[in-house]
Amino acid sequence: MFGYQQTYKLNLGSVDMVDLDESLPEAEVLRELKGQLGISLRIGREIMIQNNHIVGMNLSGLNLTKLPDSIGDLQHLMGLKAISNQITSVPDSLGQLIHLHTLDLRRNRIKSIPNSLGKLRSLHTLSLSHNKLNTLPDELGNLKELKALEIDANQFKELPEVLIHLSSLESLDYSRNNSENFPEIIYQLTNLHSLKAEMNHFRTLPDTICNLKQLITLDLSSNSFTEFPEAVCQLASLRLLKISGCRLKTIPKSLGRLSNLRSLDLGGNLLSELPDELRLLTKLTHLNLRGNSLTKLPDVFQDFQNLRVLQIGDNELKTVPESLGTLDNLRQLDLKKNLISNLPESFSNLKKLEFLDLSKNHTFSAFFLTHWVIDSPFEMDPMIENGPVYQIQQWLTKLKQMGCTIILK
Repeated sequence: MFGYQQTYKLNLGSVDMVDLDESLPEAEVLRELKGQLGISLRIGREIMIQNNHIVGMNLSGLNLTKLPDSIGDLQHLMGLKAISNQITSVPDSLGQLIHLHTLDLRRNRIKSIPNSLGKLRSLHTLSLSHNKLNTLPDELGNLKELKALEIDANQFKELPEVLIHLSSLESLDYSRNNSENFPEIIYQLTNLHSLKAEMNHFRTLPDTICNLKQLITLDLSSNSFTEFPEAVCQLASLRLLKISGCRLKTIPKSLGRLSNLRSLDLGGNLLSELPDELRLLTKLTHLNLRGNSLTKLPDVFQDFQNLRVLQIGDNELKTVPESLGTLDNLRQLDLKKNLISNLPESFSNLKKLEFLDLSKNHTFSAFFLTHWVIDSPFEMDPMIENGPVYQIQQWLTKLKQMGCTIILK
């Protein structure tokens, strides 16, 4: 429930706090909380116990407008969640929870954070996403143990400078803040492993982003880049890169430097071609090229033997390269909404597919729907048994028999 270890539930079903053993040190505090909140607090659901102390509390989805000051008296609390309420402010007393590891206040109406939260020296995870924040107190710079910070979907125009003091920060979500300038100070967060900054209005990235040498995950989707931010190609440790929905027209050859990439999302751009250097990304398991203007693909897929998911639907492809048929580990293939009229014979080697979408390729789909027996669409019409598409028909029939989901229309 809270994401920290060595915590167990004392499962007493829906026991109300009135029925708690009086020997529980926090029993009186919890009775007070119950009165202030006007709700039942149940062990195993809202409450977690360890060594006869309250260590976890989940107050999510209870339509609360505030958190009571008395929460600060739960001195052994390690995790506090109050997601999806109507909370507008946070009490100073939360600064008394010196053992708190996780604080999750997502999806509220919070406009400011008290300075006292800077006293939470044990805090590892702080989630403030989907609120109304436009600043953070300088005191948060004291959270030297903080590993993960979520401040997405707020009202920050710029990233608060206090973050440069969070030397242990490994994960930052700064998405959906309508920021126009990529925050220069991020280059000082050299321990970052994950950076999410989608749905802002960034046009460029500073070259200093290459200082984030430990970055593994980078999401820059739905920004306003006029060209691919080539500084990204210096982030040699990247395993996941999302830069979809940015109206990019070209991809630099230097993308091939990201040899550790496992997942690449270039969907929803304006790409008409891809560089041959894509072949250098041999560790890819997921590749999304959907929703571009691709008229052809480079014949480089023989180098993608780890690829499991390939999405190239909603483009302008008339043919697909023979090398696609060498992807022995491919599980999902999306080719829908192209101009494909036939498939190469090499596709009969794709024997591990679990999902195949060939729909809305009008000429191709119409042909196969016409020549398969209507009542049993994966039995071949004997009239074309020796025709040029016989091998592909056999392949599709076998895939269907093995449980593959095939979409043709």
